[in-house]
Amino acid sequence: MRDEFRYWLPFLTKDVPADLSSPVEVARFELAQALPVVAPNMKIDLLPDGTASEAFTVRREGDSVTISGGEIGVLYGAYRVLMALYCGEKLPADHTQQPKY
Repeated sequence: MRDEFRYWLPFLTKDVPADLSSPVEVARFELAQALPVVAPNMKIDLLPDGTASEAFTVRREGDSVTISGGEIGVLYGAYRVLMALYCGEKLPADHTQQPKY
């Protein structure tokens, strides 16, 4: 990973393996390396809906979080959760984001 990317995601120390074939696999990989650093007691489930949508919903109940949405949206949701945890931001119980271009 190039150093300039480590500034906003310093807890991600490994490059994404080239054999990961979907955004959901990348999200799982990134969460697996980041959660022990930013929130070791948190459990995160990913629920992709099979679309390529960038929309996602994050639902939190205690230390359990579910990220649902399109394949790309689940990845965006994972990064949203990781950045919130890293910055000390309290995760809302229910958050939906639908990018519009």
